[in-house]
Amino acid sequence: MSLLKHLLLLPALLLLSIIPTESRVVTSITDCDNFFLGQTPPHIPGILEAGNILDQNRYKLICQTLHDTTTFVTLYDTRNRIPVFSAAKYRGSTPGRPKKLGWMIEPQLHALAAGLKAFTTWVANTGIEVCRMSCGGHGYSRCSSLPDIYVTFTATCTYEGENTVMMLQTARYLVKSYRQAREGRQLSGIVSYLNEQQRVQPHPVSSRPTVVNINDLSSLVEAYKLRAASTLALLYALQGVALNSGDFLQAGLLTVPQLAQVTQRIKALLAEIRPNAVALVDAFDYRDEMLNSALGRYDGNVYESMFEWAKRSPLNRTEVHDAYYKYMKPLQSKL
Repeated sequence: MSLLKHLLLLPALLLLSIIPTESRVVTSITDCDNFFLGQTPPHIPGILEAGNILDQNRYKLICQTLHDTTTFVTLYDTRNRIPVFSAAKYRGSTPGRPKKLGWMIEPQLHALAAGLKAFTTWVANTGIEVCRMSCGGHGYSRCSSLPDIYVTFTATCTYEGENTVMMLQTARYLVKSYRQAREGRQLSGIVSYLNEQQRVQPHPVSSRPTVVNINDLSSLVEAYKLRAASTLALLYALQGVALNSGDFLQAGLLTVPQLAQVTQRIKALLAEIRPNAVALVDAFDYRDEMLNSALGRYDGNVYESMFEWAKRSPLNRTEVHDAYYKYMKPLQSKL
């Protein structure tokens, strides 16, 4: 198989060498403006404004051609060695650009992906550990499957980008964007919220439109879904405040009495969610075959399953383990 791979590699390289591809650096955005809707390039403060590249020495516009046809355009940052954005012509069936779709320049995409990778793996890893400790001694048993899940998932905090490094990259981008906003630059994309000078004011509940039709079953079902989702979202938000209370106190966003109210509200929400907790977990549709756990069983027969699992253990194949006859009994005979 190794020889076959090397034999196939040669014709592949020969094929690539004869494909008429070309990359050329151009100085004007108009040379490749056919890839932008209405020939209008994105507005990137400090980089690309009104179709002009502000720093021609740092940012290079590259037109990629294939068979003498321009296929896409890339604005490349030579200092950070990363594309700022790439644009290609949409060839789908729906004309024009989808509504409410802003430009997602590649540094934003990198910052978002890096932050999400670190955040999601850290949260999942912490959740696994909380579940394991909450189950007491049973959580340490392999029949719970929690040790296997923990060992398998913990590594995700390191591979494909160590989480601390990932968070630092996201933080660096956010700090840079914040400084640009302080300088008066108009930000776009996922950091456009930094343009807002005033805090977003909450909308009163009475201003929300009524969307529930009490005579329509599907409408009532949607109402139950929204109620469950809003309750979980509120619990998640308050739990985040409680875990990071020091940050909120230091920033002056909350007072000590408010933090006490947060704790009481969390307890009230837990009591509200508890009757539906099993149903909410089952909604993820993880089958027993996937979990392979004596504790996380759909039928709830935890102790019966643990007993059956123990009977199948190699340690319990005989009433007295072989180690007794091999080690313990000889010692007892000498006493």
